[in-house]
Amino acid sequence: MRAGYLNVRLTSILAFTLAVLFHPFLSHAESGGELVRLFDPFPAHFNSAVTDDLSITAAASNIFVSLLEIDDEGGFQPYLASEWDASGDGMVYTFRLAEETVFHDGQPVTSSDVAFSYRTFRQYHPLGERLFGRVESVETPDPGTFVIHLTKPDPALLFGLACPFMPILPEHIYGPAEILKNPANVKAVGSGPFRVVSFQAGETFTLERFEQFLRPERPLLDRIIGRDGSDIQSALSAINDGDAHLFTFVDTAKTAPVLSENDKFSVTSSGYENMGAMNYLEFNLRKKPLKNREVRQAIAHAMNLESINQTLFRDYAKPLNSPMSPASAFFKTGTVPYPTDIEKAKLLLDEAGYPLNKDGIRFETHLTWAPSEAHHQTAIHIQSQLKNIGIDVILDPPQSYIDWYIQIAKWQHHMTLSRVFSWEDPIINLHPLYSSKLIRHQVGTNTAGFHNEQADVLLEAAEAETDGDIRSGLYQQFQELVGEELPLFFMNSPPFLTIFNPDLLNIPLTGRQVIGPMDRISWNDN
Repeated sequence: MRAGYLNVRLTSILAFTLAVLFHPFLSHAESGGELVRLFDPFPAHFNSAVTDDLSITAAASNIFVSLLEIDDEGGFQPYLASEWDASGDGMVYTFRLAEETVFHDGQPVTSSDVAFSYRTFRQYHPLGERLFGRVESVETPDPGTFVIHLTKPDPALLFGLACPFMPILPEHIYGPAEILKNPANVKAVGSGPFRVVSFQAGETFTLERFEQFLRPERPLLDRIIGRDGSDIQSALSAINDGDAHLFTFVDTAKTAPVLSENDKFSVTSSGYENMGAMNYLEFNLRKKPLKNREVRQAIAHAMNLESINQTLFRDYAKPLNSPMSPASAFFKTGTVPYPTDIEKAKLLLDEAGYPLNKDGIRFETHLTWAPSEAHHQTAIHIQSQLKNIGIDVILDPPQSYIDWYIQIAKWQHHMTLSRVFSWEDPIINLHPLYSSKLIRHQVGTNTAGFHNEQADVLLEAAEAETDGDIRSGLYQQFQELVGEELPLFFMNSPPFLTIFNPDLLNIPLTGRQVIGPMDRISWNDN
C-alpha cells in the first residue's frame, strides 16, 4: 500500500497540480483499508451544527450529510436532496430527498429531520443567522419534501445548504436533550459515509464504513482513524513513517519552517482558495486617533506586507488589496492601494494633526490579536514598522481566545488582528464586518464601528441581487469605497497545507471538498 513515495521539495508546494491527485477511474484502487487522519486541534466533539471549528467540521462531514455538495467547478450537486427547484421569483425553494436514506441507527431520514436541523443550525451555529437570515419559514408537506420560503431573493442560500453547512441531524436523537449537552455530540448519529465507533477525548477516534450510505458502493475505505496532530514534528514524523496518512488545514506559518525535501510525503496548498482565509487588521473607529481616516491610511502605508509575507509565511501568503478573496468572482483586480511608503505615511499623519513630539512619538495605541503564532509575530512586525512613523504600539497579548473575544466584543480594543473565511459568497462573512446594522457586541460582526450610508446601500443591494453582472458591479464600488475608508486593512491570504501519503487516490482538494466527506478516497494497489 505504501510502495513508492513522492518526494516534494518545499519550494514546489504551490506549483503542485491537481492532475497527479485525481484519477478519473478507480481501476488501480484498492477498496477497503483504513485512513489515519491527523487533526490540529483534535476535535472536541462531532456536532458541526453548533460550531464553526474546522477540525470538528472536517470530522463531522464524514458522519453527517447536507442537502447539497459543491463540485470541483463550484457548482451545486445533489447529496441528501436528489433534486430541487426554485420559484420564478426566487422566493421559494423545494428540495426532494433521496429515497430510502437512513441514519446510522436504521431510522429513516425525513423532511422533519431536515427542518429540525435547519432550526438547530440557525440558532446555534455562528453563521446560522447570516446564512438563513432571509428565510421566512420552512415547511415539510410530506416526509420526502422540504420547502424554504424567503423574505427576499437570496443569492447565497444554496451555499448555506451545502456541505459542511447544515448537517442533517436525526431529531429523535438530538431533539429530546439540550443540544449543547447532548451526549450524541460525541456519540454522533448521522447518515454519512462513516459511523462513530469510539472516541477518546484529545487523543483518537474511530469511524467505520456505513454499509447503508445513500451512495452505492461508497465509501471505499473501511475506517477512518482520527489522531491528535498538534505537535507538528510528531505529526510529520508519523506521516513520514506511514503511521498517519492525511493532515489537512495545516497552518502554513507553523509548518513551513520544519518541512524538508527528504520527507516521504506529498504537500499541496491547493483546495483552500474558495474558502478565502484572509488576515486583516481592524481599527476601532471609536478610539481617537484611529477614527481619523488619514491615520488609518498612514498605518497601511507604513506596513511592509512583503516583509511579513517572507518572514512568516515563506512567501506562501497572497497579498490582498481588498476584503474579497482573490479567488472570488467579485474580487476587484488592480494595484495595491497602500504600497509601503514611509514618507507618505508621515505626511498623512502631519496633515491629520499628529506631529512628532520631542520624544519622536506622535501618539500611542494598542494592538491585540486573535490567538495564533502567526498573528503574534505579525503584531511584533507591525509594532516595529509603525515605530518608523512615530506611532508607539503597545502590544496586548490575549490570555486566551475567550479573553480576546470578550475584549473585542466589548469594543475595548484599539486595533486587533483577526482572520475571516469568505466561504464563496461575501454575504456569509464580509457583509457583517461592514454593515452598520450589524454593529454588535459579537466577534464576526462590525466591531470596528464602521458606519457609511453608501456602503450600507451597496451591501443591501448586493444581498438581494441575483444577476451576477449587476452584483459584481455593486461589489466593485464597495471595494473602492472601503479601500478608501479603511475600517479594516486586509493584509494577506495565507493558504493552509494538505500533507498526505502519495499512495492515496482521489483526495478531495478543491473548494469545500477539502473539508467534506472522504467517501471517494482509496488506496493505490500498485
